[in-house]
Amino acid sequence: MPYCLLMDGLVKAGQLLEAKSVFEEMKNKDVSSDGYSHSIMISALCRSELFEEAKQLARDFEATYNKYDLVIMNSMLCAYCRAGEMESVMKLMRKMDELAISPDRNTFHILIKYFCKEKLYLLAYRTVEDMHKKGHQVAEEHCSSLIFHLGITGALSEAFSVYNMLRYSKRTISKALHEKILNILIGGRLLEEAYVVVKGLFHVAVTRYIAEPEKKDLLLQLLQWMPGQGYVVDSSTRNLILKNSDLFGRQLIAEILANQHTVSKALIPPQNEINWRLETFSGGVDR
Repeated sequence: MPYCLLMDGLVKAGQLLEAKSVFEEMKNKDVSSDGYSHSIMISALCRSELFEEAKQLARDFEATYNKYDLVIMNSMLCAYCRAGEMESVMKLMRKMDELAISPDRNTFHILIKYFCKEKLYLLAYRTVEDMHKKGHQVAEEHCSSLIFHLGITGALSEAFSVYNMLRYSKRTISKALHEKILNILIGGRLLEEAYVVVKGLFHVAVTRYIAEPEKKDLLLQLLQWMPGQGYVVDSSTRNLILKNSDLFGRQLIAEILANQHTVSKALIPPQNEINWRLETFSGGVDR
């Protein structure tokens, strides 16, 4: 164990070559560490982007030891994922199941990043789903990229599901992510789901779309869909749209808002306006 403590200290000090020298000395002297030394070195090699060396060391561990724990499993998984060894990744995951070793948050993040890198977006989605079910908090940085790729590959429901996992994880979601999923849903004509995102965020979305005229069609689609569902914009958003109606076509905007006004008169009570009828958006928006 003193060897392992020395190796760990050298690695943390950035002295990888010295740590490797200690590791080789341990092997030459047949010093046993139950795989702890392998875990230290595999992790260090991955951090230094020496993925082939990390992969070979992981295979050396598999050939030498028959004792696994979560720490060494995560180290080996990282090595195989970073080296692009799909078969070894799947084999290791099966072994975790066989040994009843429960994955932790780090395990899931390693896999999500790897599956996204390999463009296996639905597999990454199922991993996020499993992570969420097991009570681990999903990371926005990983989910944001996954949501984008699910969207462009047509897996819109899955993209919205990942968004909701983040939304209900009791954390503040960035405004950029709200807008990303909104674009995906409107572009895919999932307007009812888009409205879930919109509530409490509508004025922000309209402001952004006005600043980006190339997205005006997305906004128009949503505005035209709302009256048929009994939804209307609030007064401040209505005024903002009227002020910038030349961007969309004054006549078209006048017709859409007139239709919404007719609907709003029929709605009882007036709380059916976005800012009154629907509960405050639970995901939160960064200010």
